[in-house]
Amino acid sequence: MRYLLVNNSAYGVLTGASFGLEHESVNGWETVTLRMAFAAVGIIIEPGQSGQLYAPIPGDIAAGMYRLRQCFRLGRREGLGWGWRGGGPPVFEVSAAFRVTT
Repeated sequence: MRYLLVNNSAYGVLTGASFGLEHESVNGWETVTLRMAFAAVGIIIEPGQSGQLYAPIPGDIAAGMYRLRQCFRLGRREGLGWGWRGGGPPVFEVSAAFRVTT
């Protein structure tokens, strides 16, 4: 699944190839175990720019409502590189719901 991240902030956005996937059940959102490995890459989306991202959704998932979750960090240019805010948990996370039909 391809999706577009539009960066309207004054910061650079750093993300990677990994994502989380959840399925909506009667008990709320439940984590879907993804049987795949993710490349350890850093994707930077400059302030005022947008980036096309890709989440390889498994082809054998059941019909229903799902939610994709992606984590990001914010940073600013510092000399020739980037200074990322915080070194621990992600600064923020976005999610988007979608429906899978049969």
